[in-house]
Amino acid sequence: MTFTSSAPLVSVLIPTKDRPEYLSQAVRQFRAQTYPFKEAIIIEDGDRPSGERHQSDATPIVRYVYFKGTTGVKLNKAIAMAGGEICVRFDDDDWQHPDRISRQVRQIMESGKAVVALSSTIFFREGSEECFQWTGLPWQACGATIAFK
Repeated sequence: MTFTSSAPLVSVLIPTKDRPEYLSQAVRQFRAQTYPFKEAIIIEDGDRPSGERHQSDATPIVRYVYFKGTTGVKLNKAIAMAGGEICVRFDDDDWQHPDRISRQVRQIMESGKAVVALSSTIFFREGSEECFQWTGLPWQACGATIAFK
């Protein structure tokens, strides 16, 4: 699917805490997304904040806020700041396929659903070659893969 200038803006929500190496990876993967109309909101707390250095007014926009709270509270804060019609969650320690946003936006637009997520994910054990695939039933989803209006 080719997206025109009327396609919705997507706000990518990136909660993080004391993991600058993972955050840098998440921002690189955000920038590598093929979907053209996007912004990122980094919402961070912790003792070693590092997210502010990723902030940029250049396209795609990356905004940053330091805000203490649980992951849920941080995500709610990011949603309140979001300028997009659709929000997508990126956990800082997850790998994102470059077409993830495009595929999920297409699914929302074609299905008319307010929420879409992946029901199958691959988990890799860091520092080893071990991995496993989790596949749920169609109504079971991995929370870190959610996209919603």
